[in-house]
Amino acid sequence: MHKKQIIIKQIENSKDRYIAYHKDDFLQAGFWVCFNDTITGAVALSHFAHMIQTCFNIKNTNFVIADSTIQFKNPALLDEIMGRKGAVA
Repeated sequence: MHKKQIIIKQIENSKDRYIAYHKDDFLQAGFWVCFNDTITGAVALSHFAHMIQTCFNIKNTNFVIADSTIQFKNPALLDEIMGRKGAVA
């Protein structure tokens, strides 16, 4: 099975709030979560990725940051996005 992409975008007019979404063409549906650049945002993003993995019976997701100017500050959130060990569960 292949990786599912989860796109991350900054919410317009918001400095530290983001949306992560996955669009499924077959279902003609979108799934999304809003999160902050915080440890709790990292947990929310992790749970969202796990939900997508479970729903589509896949082992991995791939985070894609839509805007190259986005710079996350929270180390746990960075670890989660980069798929590094030590990321939140």
